[in-house]
Amino acid sequence: MRHLQDGIFALGALAGVAMIAGPTFGSTDWWGYLFAALAAAAMCGYTLLSARIGSRGPASSGIRGLAVSITIGALLWLPATATAIPRMTRQDWLLAAFIGAFGLALAFSCDAFAASATGPAVVGVFFSLDPVVSSVVGLVMLGQVLSVPAYVGIGLIVVSGAAVTWKANRSAARITTHTEALQIIDTQQIPRID
Repeated sequence: MRHLQDGIFALGALAGVAMIAGPTFGSTDWWGYLFAALAAAAMCGYTLLSARIGSRGPASSGIRGLAVSITIGALLWLPATATAIPRMTRQDWLLAAFIGAFGLALAFSCDAFAASATGPAVVGVFFSLDPVVSSVVGLVMLGQVLSVPAYVGIGLIVVSGAAVTWKANRSAARITTHTEALQIIDTQQIPRID
């Protein structure tokens, strides 16, 4: 039942993202559709793997696991970026360090912590808040006009996020309440059966 509810909330968030994106199916840019599907699959894999790796133990969880995965990712991209390294200026290196610290290390640390603390369903729904924030920034700061379906999509995402958070908090409260009721059994007082 829990997974069904998580799936419903995730589908609600997905529908909200699609409504914010708007009707783009009239386009025949199949490469765009392919890359969007690949990006969605990569984000799904990232969400599931970060939760799994974060719960494996102290060797791979937290900052250690994150540092290893970012290092592996950087090494995998090295052949594609090696030609640009000699042309980088001091300002380019400072910008790369800033993006690495805040765009990667801080953001992925928060993602990994959230995934191990709450689970991939919660984190997946919260990733759908990105288009909501972008839409609100576009509306408030850039004066963009949102369509009615975009507002409905924002509502779907917010409701899905609130429901997932409420459900996760209820589960956490239930766990902490029931653990207080458990009795600790002294194993030395249990009679041995030979």
